Amino acid sequence: YAHHHQGAIYMWQYGPTTQSSRTRLNKGVLTSEYFSQEIKDIYSDEEGGEWLLTTRGLYLNGFNQKLPSSDSVTHICTYRNICIALTPREIIAYNHSRRISRRTSFPKAYRHANSCRDLVTWKDKLLIFTSENIIIYDILNDTFTILPQGKIKAGYRLLSNSTNIYAYDGKGKLLRFGDNEQIQSIQLMPSEIARPSNDYPPHIITLNDSTDVISIYGNGLYLLDLKTGKNTHFCKAEDHNHIRNDRINTLLADHTGCLWVAMEHAGLSSLYLFPKETHT
Repeated sequence: YAHHHQGAIYMWQYGPTTQSSRTRLNKGVLTSEYFSQEIKDIYSDEEGGEWLLTTRGLYLNGFNQKLPSSDSVTHICTYRNICIALTPREIIAYNHSRRISRRTSFPKAYRHANSCRDLVTWKDKLLIFTSENIIIYDILNDTFTILPQGKIKAGYRLLSNSTNIYAYDGKGKLLRFGDNEQIQSIQLMPSEIARPSNDYPPHIITLNDSTDVISIYGNGLYLLDLKTGKNTHFCKAEDHNHIRNDRINTLLADHTGCLWVAMEHAGLSSLYLFPKETHT
C-alpha cells in the first residue's frame, strides 16, 4: 500500500504476519520503520492522514495515537477527512480535524450489518456489503436504507474508482453504482456459468478505458464493456476441463491488450488476445 501527500511518499508493507514496516521517501531520502503489530487494513484521507486497522484496534498516523473505542472495529474506509469504522453494533465516524467522533448504533432491523463482508463509500453514502443484503448508510443525514429487493443480495465489491462502484452477487449479476447516484443491474451470463465454484468473488481487470475482463472461477473468462453493459466476448480454453477444474489465481493485463492467466495447478499456461477470438 502506498500514497502521496505534501511531497512525501508513504509505502507500507503488511500482511498475515506479526510485523509491519513503513518506508517514507522525503526529499530523496528513504526512512524505514518497523512495527510489531499485525495490520489488517490501511486507508488515507484527503488530508494525508493514515488510518491503520490492526488486530489491537484503530490507529492514526502510526502506533502512537490509538483511537478510542476501536478495539471491536472490523472494517474501515475514509470519507473526505474522516474515517468510518464499523463494529458489530455501530458505525463510528472519527473526524481527524475536529478531534471528535460520532457514534451511530444499528437499528434493530439492520442488525445483520455485523456480518459485513466489505465497506466502501459511494458519494455521500456508505455501502455495507453483508451476507444478507447491501445496507446503504447516508453519512450526512445519519439514516439507513436497504437496497431494493431484486437488485442484488450478499454482494462483493469488485472495483471502485472516482465515478463508479461495481459489485458482484455470485449468481451472474453485476451491479453498477454510478456517479449520477443511479444503480444499474447487468446480467453477465447464465447463472449456472457465472456462479463461482468456490464462493470467491471473481477478479476484474481493466484492459482499456471501457473494457474490463472478469474471471469467473470454474468456467473460463468473460469480457464485458462496463460503459455500455454489453457482453462482448466469452472465451474458454480448448480443453474445457483445463479451466473448469483449475482455479484461476491471477489475471494480468499488459499494455498491448493481452491477458495472462495464472492457474493454481497449471501455472502460467495461457495468453488470451482480446478482442480477437484466437489465443496462443
